[in-house]
Amino acid sequence: MIPNKKYYWQVNVKNNEGTAEGEIWSFASLENPTMTNESNIYSVNKVEITWNEIAEASSYNVYSKENETEILLDNVSEGRYEFSPNQDTYTYTFVVKAVYDGIGESKGSTSIINISKFVDVKCNVANNLNNNQVVENATIKFIGTTTLGDAFEQTFTTDSNGTFSDNIPCGVYDIKV
Repeated sequence: MIPNKKYYWQVNVKNNEGTAEGEIWSFASLENPTMTNESNIYSVNKVEITWNEIAEASSYNVYSKENETEILLDNVSEGRYEFSPNQDTYTYTFVVKAVYDGIGESKGSTSIINISKFVDVKCNVANNLNNNQVVENATIKFIGTTTLGDAFEQTFTTDSNGTFSDNIPCGVYDIKV
């Protein structure tokens, strides 16, 4: 069946005396939520998956899927679910099913999301040619590829103490000062 489509049927009885037409019946198939996340997500601690909300749904069941087995994570009332990845880089498969009171749940919408945590970067830049004095306003550029295969480039500038700190996605980088 096609999600969110109305289907009709009718039972007619035919015998020697003619045909008696029955009542026309109908039902609508359940609408599936549509996931709205990007496939690659970079996060420090928490990740939020989102989907379109369905007016007729009373809530949503959020499942993780591993080896074709769906594991219920939570039942939520709105089109979002927040979780904390337990590894630095991992691919998660989520299935969200709309729950309809008195009917059950929809077939579901599946989203495969690759998640990479950020790592802390802290450096101090000193000039070895000038008695290791700190270098203020030095430009440090990270150029490389994240563990999810995305190109990544970020530039930092040192402060008055010759340091900088921030977060970058896990990956492999060349560093230019």
